Amino acid sequence: GLRHFVLLGVVATAQAWVMSGAGVPCPAVPLAGRRIGCARPPPPLSALRAAAGRGGGGCAGAAVGGDSAIRDVPRRHAVAAVLFGWAASVSAKKPPLDDAGANAQILAGYDTLVELYQNWDKYAGTGEEANGDNVRRQVGTVGSKSPLFGIRKALLKRRLDLDTFEEFDRLLTKIDSDAYSAIFADSSTAPKRGYEYMKDAKKATKQLLTQYVQVLEVLGLEPPE
Repeated sequence: GLRHFVLLGVVATAQAWVMSGAGVPCPAVPLAGRRIGCARPPPPLSALRAAAGRGGGGCAGAAVGGDSAIRDVPRRHAVAAVLFGWAASVSAKKPPLDDAGANAQILAGYDTLVELYQNWDKYAGTGEEANGDNVRRQVGTVGSKSPLFGIRKALLKRRLDLDTFEEFDRLLTKIDSDAYSAIFADSSTAPKRGYEYMKDAKKATKQLLTQYVQVLEVLGLEPPE
């Protein structure tokens, strides 16, 4: 698909870019007295990584502008490493959810929300504390470890009716918004203090639990014991 095509393009671009500054010899095409680009295709990744450790000129001195064109090889390697890392993360993404996978995620998400509400002080803090990111981490809006990360996709996979989905989405968004606001409230001109936003987030969490039970009923799923 399109993502696969873009991924191949990123990898090829990174290979060619590093090669041009990594000391990988490659013939250049003469044009108007100058040597333009590399005539051979990019080398395999193993050769590319080996060459990257050696440094050198390669095609860098043969690029447009003549031998005086100096490449910043370390920077080139660093940026290319980011490209390779991004490409690897895309290629390693989880396969599409089936109904069984969606059900498992939905049930695990319910467990996580129950844990958050029942142990609110553990995650949100007490008194005037406002550990908003801890709450957001539990509901899947910070990081990707919570089962609630990507929960909307799982609900859509199970073809949840639109009204129920929208209310679920509204409450989940409110928890995230209140917890986020709590982080900065005490150092800004926000109309409420951080702990007040956290109280609102807890209230929305309770409401979302009620809505979650309705979601499970609609989908024919039994809440975990």
